[in-house]
Amino acid sequence: MTFSFELAASGTPLEGAELVIDEPRGRLHCRSCGQHVGRSDLLLLCECGSADVEVTSGRELALVSVEVT
Repeated sequence: MTFSFELAASGTPLEGAELVIDEPRGRLHCRSCGQHVGRSDLLLLCECGSADVEVTSGRELALVSVEVT
């Protein structure tokens, strides 16, 4: 998104706008031990060492606001 924003906004009312991204902390559910683990990196491992995890949050995308001046 950061790569293409400037190009996509060019020639529109959003040209010159600042893109601010707040990346939420991801949550995983471990199928091996049942834990729910918070992650701020891309390492998809549970604290128990299992890689049998499901990403349950942190992949959302929400446009919070657009301010045109």
